[in-house]
Amino acid sequence: MSNETKLILVDHHLSKYRQNVIGVIDHRPFDSYSNLNENVYKHIELVGSCASLVLRIIDQSNVLKKNKADYISTLNLLYGAIILDTFNLSKQADKARKTDIEMVQLVEQNLCLCDVTNRRQTLLEILIAKRSDVSSLNSLQILSKDSKTVVRKGLTVLIPGYPLLVQDYVKLEDAEINLQKFARMTGANVIVLIGMRMDLAKNDNANMRRDLGIINVNNQDLFQKILKELTSNNTVDLCLEKNNEIEFLGGAFYDQRNVVYTRKQILPLICDIMDKF
Repeated sequence: MSNETKLILVDHHLSKYRQNVIGVIDHRPFDSYSNLNENVYKHIELVGSCASLVLRIIDQSNVLKKNKADYISTLNLLYGAIILDTFNLSKQADKARKTDIEMVQLVEQNLCLCDVTNRRQTLLEILIAKRSDVSSLNSLQILSKDSKTVVRKGLTVLIPGYPLLVQDYVKLEDAEINLQKFARMTGANVIVLIGMRMDLAKNDNANMRRDLGIINVNNQDLFQKILKELTSNNTVDLCLEKNNEIEFLGGAFYDQRNVVYTRKQILPLICDIMDKF
């Protein structure tokens, strides 16, 4: 990449092109291992959706007051992202924050939307159905669809997020072969699989399920430390229950009863483990 190319990272702030980064817009705690220039612009707030932060910046620029018509498509796209990320501002899911609520209302006011309660729920159902449809992807592509990487001291942990439960993923064709291939491609030492499924009938916690699996690729000590932390942390209590029915690459698999916690809370735990490893 040319040195003249300037980047603004959105919804993440770890990049091999960090020397080109001039700004960060993110909704997760800042990772000092990003090694970004100290003068980089940072807009970081722990909200439910990073789209809310982008909308806040757009609103503060006053462009909507000057020429709203040019931003209709942008408003619709960001609106959908917030609704999906926060499960329609669900109190039970506990992902939405004040900024998310304000930005949803901002779009509805600017687009003069009516019957917003039904509109939000219908949009959520459409987007969840689209996100959950992995029928065109094989078990390797699903791993690559949404994966986070933590690298410390020459060690790598991959954390793929699934639009389906882990217990359903392991039943897919060539799942074992492709997970091993994914590990070789990425140099992973441990892989933490995070799965989720939401029943579209009702938007509440009783109809949301989460599970996870921890796979040791080639570092038993790191595997054990991650396993111990995720199953015993009192601050981020995932309420894990062992699933002994899954036999897949010698991994440890759990149903996650506390569905409020997502990869956003699990990722810092893994970073902390690797910092101390």
